Amino acid sequence: MVAAFHVALCLLAPLVSGSTLRPPPVSFATRLRGGAEDATDSPVDSASGLAADATAEVPPPAALTKEEIMQKLNGVPTFCVVNKDGGVVGMADAEGGKKSVCWFTDAEEARTILKVMSESNPEAGLQLACHGLGGAFTQCNGWGDKKGEGDGVKTASTPDGDDIELRLQGNHALCKSTGPKLKKLLEDNNLDAGCWQLPIFLCERLASPSIMPIFLHPRDLAAVWEKSGRKVEDLPKDVTVLDIRMLVQQMQTATNPWKIFHIVGPKASIDLANEIEKGEVDLSKVDLSKGGETARASEGAEEADAADPDEVPEVEAEEEEVLI
Repeated sequence: MVAAFHVALCLLAPLVSGSTLRPPPVSFATRLRGGAEDATDSPVDSASGLAADATAEVPPPAALTKEEIMQKLNGVPTFCVVNKDGGVVGMADAEGGKKSVCWFTDAEEARTILKVMSESNPEAGLQLACHGLGGAFTQCNGWGDKKGEGDGVKTASTPDGDDIELRLQGNHALCKSTGPKLKKLLEDNNLDAGCWQLPIFLCERLASPSIMPIFLHPRDLAAVWEKSGRKVEDLPKDVTVLDIRMLVQQMQTATNPWKIFHIVGPKASIDLANEIEKGEVDLSKVDLSKGGETARASEGAEEADAADPDEVPEVEAEEEEVLI
């Protein structure tokens, strides 16, 4: 969890045309089935808007276009801090360290950083903006440089000309625990690791002929596992962990039926996206006295925590392809 700290704000010069950063679709409800061997339907909140069909045939392997990949990514919300005029706001630590602006995939951390920054800068009128993961991925150089062609770090500038790193920020604990091995996997696949890594999680046994779910947190994977009628003790240990840039790279090759792969938006992120759309972001449960831990009071929170977030699946160094 992001810890409370003092921040100094820096308004970025315009980043992009409005066509890149857009809110994700507002329809998030879906029904997701487990593997084809399991006939139990169970409701799951997801940004994909798709339902699994165990009677369907697996489509042939086929590469996706950049537009198709962006459509899949943009179904998942990310969050950044903006000022009252909608300008994206960066931050630096109190000691004048490296400046950055982050798009958060973790709703709890986004709420926490907004509360921290607002209390440190009450006059700025700060709020959260919601953008699709595809737009944020593009902004943060997710499509990237080939190894040796750049440093993989996308920067913007303040009006004073200072460089600011642009980062996709997943759950801090997950990124910290998986980061070193994900960097190695990126390098082994001729991709620059840049200034951020974003782990994604897949489980072959949750695949059906019509959908292969992809998760941003193992607890969401575990929740779907249980909702599909399986026992938590049977949850596989060999969950595939990749950086999202590796998935995007592979989606551009005809190695898998990529049309059935869909990123499942966490329910907490979907709830926050809806709050932002209504202009009613709730920070009342953000408790900075506990280092940023947010009290869990929403219905179904126990199910979402079925997997201990500290029990992160091992990243396999030899993993180079996603197979179903």
